Amino acid sequence: MLGLKNSGMKVDHATGSVISASRAAWAGSAALLVFSGAATVTAASIRWEPCLRGLDLACGAAQDDSRQYFLASGPFEGIPGAVELAGLGSLFYGAFWLVWAFARRTHPATAVISFAVGTGYTFIATSQLLAGFTNGALGVIPPILTPLFQLVLMLPFVATWALRRRATPRARPIWVLMFFGLMIGHPLIEYAVLQPFSNAADTPTGTGWLQGAVAVLAGLAFFAAALVPAERHGRPFIPVSR
Repeated sequence: MLGLKNSGMKVDHATGSVISASRAAWAGSAALLVFSGAATVTAASIRWEPCLRGLDLACGAAQDDSRQYFLASGPFEGIPGAVELAGLGSLFYGAFWLVWAFARRTHPATAVISFAVGTGYTFIATSQLLAGFTNGALGVIPPILTPLFQLVLMLPFVATWALRRRATPRARPIWVLMFFGLMIGHPLIEYAVLQPFSNAADTPTGTGWLQGAVAVLAGLAFFAAALVPAERHGRPFIPVSR
């Protein structure tokens, strides 16, 4: 009986540590998503300030593709403050995926995909930050490499779906929400949504707001997951991929 009690205590302790690790992953990644979304929205607000103030000439300049900073490719003209904040947003977003790449109980294949996403966005962030701080002297992506970085934009869909498939039933809806949030906030979808409301020849006014807002909302959902009681109906709630 003593052996059974001791083994039971070990199991309880192990379960508790997994729950703690799970909570840390959800809370930490939630904070990273909120910071990423807030930085992205602020960067977009700096870019589109002339349009909000009705300054037509400056607004037209902001809409030009050379001011597009998500993939800082040539020709590139930096927007002071906006490019650096966008870089921080990408850095936080990359860190979000790295958290799940190294989270406990994450399936190896899922971890590899999440690591690829995190690494890809870290490269994008590095490019943005260098281009912003050096006004395009460094960090600008050669146009020939742009399709490769656009491929990185598709990897979060694969990673999110993989995490959804291996999540516990209670955690699965949050990954589904994340998946549809990625769809709504994807640059191509955002362009399609905003273009009818803009007379821009290049980048529609407001680009970046939708992407950032979706990240903030997803972060709040992750915070909610972190606050879920550890046990319900006597069963441990471990909202982490298996």
